[in-house]
Amino acid sequence: MTPEAVIFRYLEILRARPLDVAELQRLLCLDADLLGRWLATFGCEASPEALNRVTTTLDAHELDVLAQSHAWTMLPTLDAARLAMDQWQLVCIASYLAEGIAAHLLQGGMRAASIADPHRVRMQILLAISGVNLRNDPALLELAEFRGTPIALLVDAAPLPQIFAVVEALDTSGLEVAEELAQTLLGIDRMRFAALRTKAETRCSAELTALALTDDDNIDWPERLWAQERVALLCRLLPPDPQDFVGLVRANARITRTLFGTSAELLVAAGDEHWQTLGDADIRIRRNSPVSDIAQAGREAASRTMYDSPELAVADRQVLRHLACSEAIVLPILDTDGETVPTSRAVLVLAADDELEPDFTMRAYAAQLAAWFRRDTPSVAPDDLLGRFRSAEMHRLRELVHEANNPLSIVHNYLHILQLRLSDDAKAQEQLGMIGTELRRAADIIQRVKHVPEQAAPGDAAVPVSTSDFDLNTLVRAVCE
Repeated sequence: MTPEAVIFRYLEILRARPLDVAELQRLLCLDADLLGRWLATFGCEASPEALNRVTTTLDAHELDVLAQSHAWTMLPTLDAARLAMDQWQLVCIASYLAEGIAAHLLQGGMRAASIADPHRVRMQILLAISGVNLRNDPALLELAEFRGTPIALLVDAAPLPQIFAVVEALDTSGLEVAEELAQTLLGIDRMRFAALRTKAETRCSAELTALALTDDDNIDWPERLWAQERVALLCRLLPPDPQDFVGLVRANARITRTLFGTSAELLVAAGDEHWQTLGDADIRIRRNSPVSDIAQAGREAASRTMYDSPELAVADRQVLRHLACSEAIVLPILDTDGETVPTSRAVLVLAADDELEPDFTMRAYAAQLAAWFRRDTPSVAPDDLLGRFRSAEMHRLRELVHEANNPLSIVHNYLHILQLRLSDDAKAQEQLGMIGTELRRAADIIQRVKHVPEQAAPGDAAVPVSTSDFDLNTLVRAVCE
């Protein structure tokens, strides 16, 4: 089963805003359980195209709900037997080895539909090794059916089951047997097979590093998972309006008391000059202060622990007094933008307690606060959004009408000058008169644009239709002109 560290990283990717779909796909392509659940949900075959289709065509809400559901379906069995990270990594390496073998066979001139896409081969082998079947993938079903077939019966088989036999033998029977099978079934000698194995290990290691997957056995992953969910649940108390600092003070106090048993102090950036406490502790700290630990943590965008001592800045000691402690953790609330250096939007100060060990929970809360500060606009009701949209559109239309009327007025004035200069030319007067008529008609149309009628309510009387006689010949002549 999927290691707890992988589930934890999966949930971390899902919480990031905006969601990095490419990173989500990279992780799914390393874990058979999660990948199988995604593909089975949509009845897809195991292929990169299918995975890309299902993860990029969903709207954000659907993607989030399905992804969270897949993770939490697996979490109730945290006490069940799970693969250790090193075992899980061996499965990943085997899938990369299968991809490398497929690419090698293609380069050697072999043409087979089952290995036309080496990336797809990796995905299929990953699922097959882990015992995951997809009803809509005949190739994957065949791998399951022919698994364990005697080698003599695979000599004339398609390349995909042969590749599967080789990589599975590496795990179950050892390197020597796998090398012999690679030579017998695929014509790959020992030296080439060793090179493919090394490349697979390197690629797998690079992918795990890029995804920040750790195999630290000292981490209690179930505790982290539940702590993170608890923080996310409590952070629903944060006000929807990112400018509501009164609501932020109240929510911060309730959240930190619930999580840590004591309130945390929050200092926000007051322009580019100071850190300013919120609430009743009126403390301002210069951002470039050379003696303040709080200011230094904000400048360096790195956490630190500060201790009450005569050498500590008075402002820092005042914060400690307000928290009723002699030791505190200072954690910057970071704002990252792509590849730029992270900057601090606020600083969180929490009393340190050796028994609570709040480091991870505190960082999870800091991440939620960072997401709150990054929000640019308050959340409003759909009806209010519609009203704002209509108001903004009406304002834009009025600007367009004004800007369009200006050049029309200029053209109309010059037209009048031309009429005066060509007063003796009857034909020109007729043509200029027609131009003037069309200009006035265009101005009238533009003017009507800003008079958008309100939507009629159900049951309102229909607008009356009026009719009148007209000269058809005049209309036809106008159309011809």
